Amino acid sequence: MIAGNWPSAHDYISWAQDQGCVVTIVQTLREGRALHIVSIASQAGQTAIEVVMELADPLMSSTVARLDRRLGMKSHLFR
Repeated sequence: MIAGNWPSAHDYISWAQDQGCVVTIVQTLREGRALHIVSIASQAGQTAIEVVMELADPLMSSTVARLDRRLGMKSHLFR
């Protein structure tokens, strides 16, 4: 995690993969800027999609909570 206990998108992706989720990352250019479209699918078949500029970008607690809810899982981040 980066300073301030803000997990990065990479931290969440790593955690999700450790839980058996399938993660697909597509990098695309939009208006000259690189974007990463991250799709996470849980073993139960629930999915979440997040778009980030960089995988090192910090995630807000509300974003982590939304991803957890969509996947039907509870991450250790922001406890």
